[in-house]
Amino acid sequence: MLDLLLALSIGIILGLITGLIPGLHTNLVTSLLILSYPTLGLPLEPGIVFVLSLALTHLMIDYIPSILLGAPDEDSFLTTLPGHELLLKGQGYTATLLARQGVVQGTLIALLISPLFLFLIPKIQTIIQTILPYLLLFILLLIIFRETHWHEALIIATLGGILGTLTFSLPVKEPLVPLLSGLFGLAGLITSLNTNPTLPSQIIAPLKERIPFSIKGVAGCITPFCSFLPGIGSGHAATIIAEKVKPSSKEFIYITSYTGAMVLILSITTLSALNKTRSGLAAALEVLIPTFTTDVYLLIIATILITLALTYILFPFIAQRMIKLITKIPYKAITLTTILILLALTCTLTNPLGILVCITATLLGYCTIQSGIRRINLMSALVVPAIVYYLIN
Repeated sequence: MLDLLLALSIGIILGLITGLIPGLHTNLVTSLLILSYPTLGLPLEPGIVFVLSLALTHLMIDYIPSILLGAPDEDSFLTTLPGHELLLKGQGYTATLLARQGVVQGTLIALLISPLFLFLIPKIQTIIQTILPYLLLFILLLIIFRETHWHEALIIATLGGILGTLTFSLPVKEPLVPLLSGLFGLAGLITSLNTNPTLPSQIIAPLKERIPFSIKGVAGCITPFCSFLPGIGSGHAATIIAEKVKPSSKEFIYITSYTGAMVLILSITTLSALNKTRSGLAAALEVLIPTFTTDVYLLIIATILITLALTYILFPFIAQRMIKLITKIPYKAITLTTILILLALTCTLTNPLGILVCITATLLGYCTIQSGIRRINLMSALVVPAIVYYLIN
């Protein structure tokens, strides 16, 4: 029991660190664990607890720098623009609390529907597998042609797809780091350097907003469908949901965090049902869990619930301290510092080819922002390689 509590504590602490430092993703930590854990001779249960607590803590805490600094990763990049809008209105803290609420409710709903998901996936997997590349292409084109200037979105998505395909085909070390840091991190931060806004005093108050049940219902129906498709994630689910319910900025932040949590939890269900990984978390669990048993399921559920409760309690304290910090420092200095951190991490974690990818991705992301096209179209960098893979194999 003590080893499980220790693993839980370390996982939460590291999740707080990776969540607060832009560009430092849990995939890096879990990759190191996958490489080293079999040689340590340790029981598998602490490893399972560690990976789960790390991933869920990171997921929730990551929304704080995403909203307050504009430095997201692939699970939270859609919150950057509405979060920045609320930050400039003095409602940055409210935005972070909405993200926290979305993660909590999305996680709980995902746990509730997991048994049904576990039952249905194997039955439809054969059909889905046959039409998978065409289904991915349909979703990609659906998002492109929903743009007012769809021809520009098509060009951007095509360039993103080419960049992603080359990135995963060439010997790029940690390819997701330079690709996503450029497309969604550095591009937005460099853009914000040109605006140099003055942050107003932020309102620190309990969350009073209530998300309509209709939004939760639509999100609960669409997200499971997107959660087991390769290259399709919470960003696409949130965009499709937004097309249906036309949310406000606050509601969109909730939707993004809600879908992010659901996709993370349901990726575990997909692993247990199909023995196929859908995320970095699932890849780590695949190594640590040779067979899913009742005891393993109970351990997973208990870890998720305990981590969720503890992170929920810690979240307001961390968000308030971050807000106090950024309101005391010139916003341009914060933005520049965040850029330097992302560049340092990218240069450290990847190779020269990866740095070239980062530069190219940053230019493409910057052009996308300047054109007014939604950055969800840049997710073609992940979708197109998946389409190519399934067409070839």
